[in-house]
Amino acid sequence: PRVGKSGELACRILDSQGAVLATSTRTDLHDLCGPLRAKTGPVYVFNPSGLGGLASTVVFDPLIGCEDPVTASQRAGDLLAGANPGGGPHGGDREHWVGQARRVLAALMHAAVLGGASMRDVQAWVADPASAKREVLAHLRRSLEPSCVADASQFFGTNDRTQTSITTTIMPGLGWLADYQAYGATQPAGDGSRVRLDIAGLIEQRGTVFLIGAEEAHTEIGRA
Repeated sequence: PRVGKSGELACRILDSQGAVLATSTRTDLHDLCGPLRAKTGPVYVFNPSGLGGLASTVVFDPLIGCEDPVTASQRAGDLLAGANPGGGPHGGDREHWVGQARRVLAALMHAAVLGGASMRDVQAWVADPASAKREVLAHLRRSLEPSCVADASQFFGTNDRTQTSITTTIMPGLGWLADYQAYGATQPAGDGSRVRLDIAGLIEQRGTVFLIGAEEAHTEIGRA
């Protein structure tokens, strides 16, 4: 603390000739560098926890790109890693259940994209598999990857104990959906105050994204 880290980082941000993604648990880098970086290119804020009252101006939905099953698997892994950093609810069996949960969550996220559903729909499917089975499998019939159908079918058809263990592993990774600010950071605003992050445009225009996160589990998950 108090050794000049913010000042050194601010210099690097201001000196950058290209696009910048600056992460912090405070708003100081945004306050110091935002006005000057705006002379270089567009400046955006991704602040899912609403730290310092600074509103997000750019959003990122974890479902973007999940029409590709590989991307869906990567996103599911990120969400579960953020929610289960230690021993988790299953102790020594954690690795096994996280692996099972990743396959199921990836299949559900893939189904959501194919069916035009949202992450909150995914959360509802996990919470009530019996009611979700027909809808999810209908969406997955549009998939070109048969393993997603197999993973979802196995989840819906397994015994109650196994299903509960998978659900228990997944649900912490979706806990951020209960936070309206974190969920809002995944959804564009109708008035244009929050737009989807365009990576190609950000690089081309030499823009800046200030990614601000409180030291809270749901924020780390949302940032995944």
